[in-house]
Formats: sequence, C-alpha cells, structure tokens
Amino acid sequence: MRIQYRHPKLYDFLLRFLYPRQLTERFSREVGQNKSIFDVAAGYGRMSHFLDPSNTYYGIDLNSLFVEYGKKQGIQLERKDVLDPHAYTPCDVFLAVDIIHHLPLNRLPGLFDLIFSHAREKVIIIDPAFTSVAAKYGVFGKLLGAIFRMVDDEGINSKVNKWLTEKEWKQLLEERFSSAHGKSFVATYEKVSGHHFATLIRTPTGTQ
Repeated sequence: MRIQYRHPKLYDFLLRFLYPRQLTERFSREVGQNKSIFDVAAGYGRMSHFLDPSNTYYGIDLNSLFVEYGKKQGIQLERKDVLDPHAYTPCDVFLAVDIIHHLPLNRLPGLFDLIFSHAREKVIIIDPAFTSVAAKYGVFGKLLGAIFRMVDDEGINSKVNKWLTEKEWKQLLEERFSSAHGKSFVATYEKVSGHHFATLIRTPTGTQ
C-alpha cells in the first residue's frame, strides 16, 4: 500500500490537483438535492464535501485507516467489501468514483449488478482518463501515465496495469459493464477535467 493510502490527509492533498472545481461542481449539480447517497469505495468520504446539505450520505470502503479518519470527521462510513451483497442497501443515487480502473474487468459485472439493483434513480461514475494525457504529451505523457499507475496502487485491489482508452471506457458503458441490470438505465457520457463522467438514470420500465 502506497504511503498516500496510509495517510488520508496526504491523499486529500493530492486529490485537490486531480479533482478541480469544474469537476466537483459538475458532480454536485448532477446529484441534486434531497437524495439518499450510497458511495461505493468511498475512501474517507471526500465526495460528501461536494454534496448539497439536504442530501444524506453513506459510504463503504475496505481501507480501515480511511474509514476511521472519515468517521472522526462525522461522515457516515463503514468498512465493507464493495463486492459483498450484504454491504448494500437501496438508495436514490449511487456513486462509483475512482474505482473502475482499480478492478479487473471480470469483476465489474458483479460490482455493477449490486450497484444497479440497489440504485432507485441514478448512478454517477467518475474515473480518470489519463490516456488522454499520454496522447496529448507523447513520450512524457506515457511516462506520466506509468508514474500514475505506480502511485495509484492502493494495495487492496489488483495493481493498475493500464488506463482504459476513451473508446474502451465508452464500450464498457455502452454494455453497462456487462451487468444483467445495466439496460434498466439510460447512460450519458462526457469528459470533464480529464475524467470520464457518466450518468445512468433508471428508466420507468426499470423501476424497482
């Protein structure tokens, strides 16, 4: 586990550079107001800081140091496995932030089966799009991508071997991450501040 995953304050400092205001404001608008929020792989609950106060927030994560740090800040968190069905409860909006690139592709269907089957209204997915950096800056970009892969090793899931291209990421979204429940949601995609930003809204026919 890299040092930043053992020290939440250091990790928070680093994320300030990766999650600029444009991204967090877009996220806040998409969530809206008066919603119950379930944050998958929530870390120390950082995304809760960008929510309207009318929302209720709950998150799970396996990093006990992050969970305890967040709980001391008054954030509702529990140490649970994101692939454990017993860890889930129905909520209006589910968040999957900075998790897709940490999991092997064969584990995504199980994760999104749980997310889609418990989300009453909407799922918001945010994930780094660092292949755009590599394409823009050539050799330096590839070197930077390799450094990010090394730094992003949190010691819990598989090490990040590559960043998905935009085409690969959109294909996963189009296939709704191979989940049996994926087609119950209408998906939209945009690139925001170097991140994949997807919103999936449950259709009337997919109502729980």
